[in-house]
Amino acid sequence: RDQAQFHPRKYLLALLDVFTRNGGRVYEKTRATGLNEGHPCVVETTGGEVRARHVVLATHYPFVDRALLFPRVHPKRSYVVAGPADRLPDGMFISSTEPTRSVRTIPDGDRTLLLVSGEGHPTGQEYDTEERYVNLDRWGAEHFGLATEYRWSTQDGSSVDQLPYVGTIRRGSDDVYTATAFNKWGFTNGTTAAEIIADAIAGRSNEWADLFDVHRVTVTQSAEKFVTENTKVAIHWVRDRALHPQRSSADDLAPGEAGVHREGTRMVAAYRDEAGELHQVSAICTHLACVVAWNPAEKTWDCPCHGSRFDHHGRVIQGPAVQDLERVDP
Repeated sequence: RDQAQFHPRKYLLALLDVFTRNGGRVYEKTRATGLNEGHPCVVETTGGEVRARHVVLATHYPFVDRALLFPRVHPKRSYVVAGPADRLPDGMFISSTEPTRSVRTIPDGDRTLLLVSGEGHPTGQEYDTEERYVNLDRWGAEHFGLATEYRWSTQDGSSVDQLPYVGTIRRGSDDVYTATAFNKWGFTNGTTAAEIIADAIAGRSNEWADLFDVHRVTVTQSAEKFVTENTKVAIHWVRDRALHPQRSSADDLAPGEAGVHREGTRMVAAYRDEAGELHQVSAICTHLACVVAWNPAEKTWDCPCHGSRFDHHGRVIQGPAVQDLERVDP
């Protein structure tokens, strides 16, 4: 009852308008690459240095990890299809069983479209990503008569106890804050995180601060998931160097195909585009040196350990990595 649907872009544009009218400034196409704490703090970027009394690392997944969040935040991808449908739900719904299915409607001019999402999996650990879209197409057509016109994917982090991490990156520090692991509930968790951090900077108390605290200890709720997820990371770090699931000689790649192979002591990620041109980059993620995997649906190299993503030229498109993959001459 009393559900409210938000249009993501309109919602963000309204926030942006309020922000800029109150003196805020936004700089796009500027990648943050480093952070030095102090008075003031200094953020290193591709466009220069930014100095500030307080810094908030709201970078989806922290690229500076002084709170040791890497073993506690696990990136997952999800998929979305949308289009006209014969039957439309009268609200927003999510399934209570696996595989997860989430549905809502979208106003589109004089049409109303159906959106179906789900098929989540850990980043870089699913090799037939195209099948994920096929599964959603089939389910939407079967239950709602969906005719897919649009599709896209997204990525978010989940914590080991399912609650976001919001607060200072170091105990006793009030200079640098972070907000991450929204577990695919960005509207509500993002808004809550903003209120918690704004209150902390302004010196106000917040009733949710302890629950979302970055440094909380929840052994009972999180121990099993912590061990399971980090075991997967360790397996990928070791196994993929010896026997990568997408291992293939660059010479054997057909147009549109990609694979990982070894050249001497170097692991190489190779992609042959539809025109037949071969693109090769280092297969070692620049974050913590895991071996990347090809995502055929998005045509990206994805890291199975902490979710960094790179285009086929090796350029970073999603952190926590901040450095591009090294180009390798064919």
